Amino acid sequence: MRLEDVVAREQIRDAVHRYCRGADRCDDALLRSVYHPDATEDHGGFAGSAAQFCDEAIPRLRRLWAATQHVLGQIAIELDGDVAHVESSFVGYHVRRPDEHGRVLMWELGGRYLDRFERRDGAWLIAHRLLVEDWEDMREIREEGGRPFERGRRDRGDASYRR
Repeated sequence: MRLEDVVAREQIRDAVHRYCRGADRCDDALLRSVYHPDATEDHGGFAGSAAQFCDEAIPRLRRLWAATQHVLGQIAIELDGDVAHVESSFVGYHVRRPDEHGRVLMWELGGRYLDRFERRDGAWLIAHRLLVEDWEDMREIREEGGRPFERGRRDRGDASYRR
């Protein structure tokens, strides 16, 4: 394997990880950092520009979900010159805000991101993304609370931004 290919694969994996972190932390700049300016997104009922997707994603995440966590599985990368076809398996955990009865529902989605990455000006970023759903589940959960753990936040006040 050529060193250039190793670097390309690492840049691609880094972008996939940044996407998940950007969504989970509701970090708009981080989310946008994974796309080329003219990228497109086909994501669970949304089909259009990635910029428009980002415009809508963070407000929607904040409005609907108290917490999200995207956990990545295998990331298969096929390099072809300045194009890469990437399949990233994930499980997304989405915790709803309590309803009028105090119930908390969690939606789990197992799926894959099917991405076409392109290298432009030396940067590997997403040119097109399709989210494919493989399975889903919705169930009520109990939030215990009162534990001595620091609570995660969905903004730059989260502990992960401290350096």
